[in-house]
Amino acid sequence: SSAVLAGFAVAEAPFLVVMDADLQHDEQIIPQFVEQLESGSDIVVGSRKSDGGAIENWSIIRRFISFVATLLAKIALSQPSSDPMSGFFAINQTTYSLTRNEINPKGFKILLEFLARSKGLRVTEVGYTFKSRQHGESKLSSQVIFQYLKALYELSLGVYFPVQFLKYCAVGVSGFIVSQIVLWSGLNVFQLSTWNALAFSIEFSIVTNFILNNSWTFREKKLNKLLPFFRGFVTFHAICLSGALINQAIALLFSSQYFMSLYLANACGYFMAAVWNYFINVSITWKTRVTA
Repeated sequence: SSAVLAGFAVAEAPFLVVMDADLQHDEQIIPQFVEQLESGSDIVVGSRKSDGGAIENWSIIRRFISFVATLLAKIALSQPSSDPMSGFFAINQTTYSLTRNEINPKGFKILLEFLARSKGLRVTEVGYTFKSRQHGESKLSSQVIFQYLKALYELSLGVYFPVQFLKYCAVGVSGFIVSQIVLWSGLNVFQLSTWNALAFSIEFSIVTNFILNNSWTFREKKLNKLLPFFRGFVTFHAICLSGALINQAIALLFSSQYFMSLYLANACGYFMAAVWNYFINVSITWKTRVTA
């Protein structure tokens, strides 16, 4: 996708065509692409699954993978297409210019990006026969499949619940487990007061959460050098302090006023504070990328 976007960026023609160089795509239908674009289409898809479309020499397994991938794409995307997985398509320069800043340059299936992010487009299709590979090797691998599923999520549910937020929540769950273990240990092993046991459980979860978020959730903005790491650690603590106060206040309130189990009350406070901490930390702690 990044190579396609780099080509688009320097192209000056009114129409842009994407196709592979391994001779699987039929270049003879490009005039039909141009004809459709000149007639008002925004995107023209070279489809293996519309009228006139076919696939040469695919195994049953490859056909099944393609069927499932296409089905998932149709469920996730509002823009209809018989072959949203196609790597052979044309787009007019105006449509590209309106959407280029929203396109994710990662992965292989860039057509999905244009179909998902370009609302109200006129999409037409031209059927063609997908030929047997003449050169090179297939890109299909478990990593590519994972990237594809991630891309589908980001283009659909990811609009409302970003992958980064899900990672932050997963780290939060691990931090919650740590906090519960420390809380139990403080009360039953070290015989601490409820207030002190809660305080220690919150502090331990903050430390583990920062380390995991820095190395996984915000990996692309990871704080590697000592000074940025220390500054981020202090900032994370300062931000989480308000969340910790929310956590502790809710835990004490629910356990004393509503007769809720202290562990359940701590869980309620923990997750309410986690939402607060996420949005503030995204804006401050990991706002700017710091490289090693």
